Amino acid sequence: MRLEGNLKASHLLRFIKLLLIAFTTTFILLAGFAAFTKFRLESQRKQVRRDLREAAEQRLNQSGKSGAPRRSLEDFLTLHQIQSGVEPDCLNFEVPIAFAELGWLGLVDLLVDPDKPGEGVTNQIFAWEPTENGNCVFEWPALLFPPGRHEIRAELRRPAPRHTEAEFKTFVGPPLIVSTTNLCQFDWGGILTFQDFVDLKARVFEPGTTYGISIQLTNGQIVRTLSGMATNGEIRTTWDFRDDAGVLLSSVDAFTGIFWLTNSRTGKSVYHYQRNIQ
Repeated sequence: MRLEGNLKASHLLRFIKLLLIAFTTTFILLAGFAAFTKFRLESQRKQVRRDLREAAEQRLNQSGKSGAPRRSLEDFLTLHQIQSGVEPDCLNFEVPIAFAELGWLGLVDLLVDPDKPGEGVTNQIFAWEPTENGNCVFEWPALLFPPGRHEIRAELRRPAPRHTEAEFKTFVGPPLIVSTTNLCQFDWGGILTFQDFVDLKARVFEPGTTYGISIQLTNGQIVRTLSGMATNGEIRTTWDFRDDAGVLLSSVDAFTGIFWLTNSRTGKSVYHYQRNIQ
């Protein structure tokens, strides 16, 4: 009986060992298969990225249609001003780079007066959007800059090769000179919003300028009109979230300040400044 019991225990231990070996082998095989699948998928993703980037680069480097001369990178970074109907508040510029391929080529920024100490602005606000022909268009809020002559350039930043220390390789297009005639300039900080009121301010460049400010909600309704005269070259007033009847507006998430400026030399000018309530 004891011998028979020992044999049964021995067989049970052997079975358990075989079972553990089978489980361990299966686990190792499954882990190896998962790692291989992950590596293969990642390799495929990298290949797709390379193919898309190469296709985008080929489009940049390909010859023009109908036997046109080969286009250089400078050609693709040449800005062209287009009319959009939002002038003079904003100016729109187009570059002949396909919007759909922009992410694979790199980052395109707008340089404004890059050679003016303390005034040059790079990599700011300005958002790219596609035009009807698929190219990139850039909206530049001219009211955030003083009037006068401005130098505008497009800059392409691409990831630098791995063996270099630089993070990006930069290409800058030729300058486009534009002149603006806005009578006021808004601050980069925008129209400041506090708990109980909004601080409305702007610089003006003509003496004796009077102003009117219409507060327009997102539904197009004008709820308040403010007026006064610029002092020391500055418009500064506040809106307390009340309408012209003195009723407090409970839910205002965004508004547009329509600034009407009038002086004896230039007559009346209208500028729009949009603001979200934080």
